[in-house]
Amino acid sequence: MSWRAHISMHCDDVEPRIFYVECHTLASSVDEAKSGAEFVLDAMASGKSAFIRVAPEADEYRQFDTGTTDYKGYVRFSYVNSPGEWLTDRGHR
Repeated sequence: MSWRAHISMHCDDVEPRIFYVECHTLASSVDEAKSGAEFVLDAMASGKSAFIRVAPEADEYRQFDTGTTDYKGYVRFSYVNSPGEWLTDRGHR
């Protein structure tokens, strides 16, 4: 694995057991970036009641001024901090 994740999360103002998570990954390839986003989703929400707002995804971004390419991933989800099931038809895959 060759990726890094920046995770932002906060709890709901009304129901403090509900957490909102947004994750950006930076990796050495598109596949690694998506793999990082999937890892964060699984690590934080697997086995809990979760709602996936944006499924794990990744793309490449060319920096024209520097000539470099960045591979970035993203996932956004919410979960309840208690045991439960995925709130989607087929999980996140």
